[in-house]
Amino acid sequence: MDSYNVHHNPTIFPDSHTFRPQRWIDDPRLEKYMVAFSRGTRGCIGINLAYAELFSCVARVFRVYGGLGNPGPQGTLEVFKTGEGDVRMVEDMFIPFVREGSKGVRVMVKK
Repeated sequence: MDSYNVHHNPTIFPDSHTFRPQRWIDDPRLEKYMVAFSRGTRGCIGINLAYAELFSCVARVFRVYGGLGNPGPQGTLEVFKTGEGDVRMVEDMFIPFVREGSKGVRVMVKK
């Protein structure tokens, strides 16, 4: 089982390519389909550490650069030369790959 096929299963997640994080809050039963760290006996042993690191990193980014309409002390972040093709998965090799030549998501700090 790979996370792409689970997270984009139209019977579980209609319109899965739309960014709607609220769907996880509105329906707590979807938690069993969160398989980014795998599940069961082969699940990631470091999931709790990974979540702690993610929360710390995201909190730091928002503290330094603010959020929508709320600039931080170091400025704001803006997406730079990044399109949908830079993040859309085109190949699955245990982890998702984007198109060849993509530079991924790039951001620029605006003062």
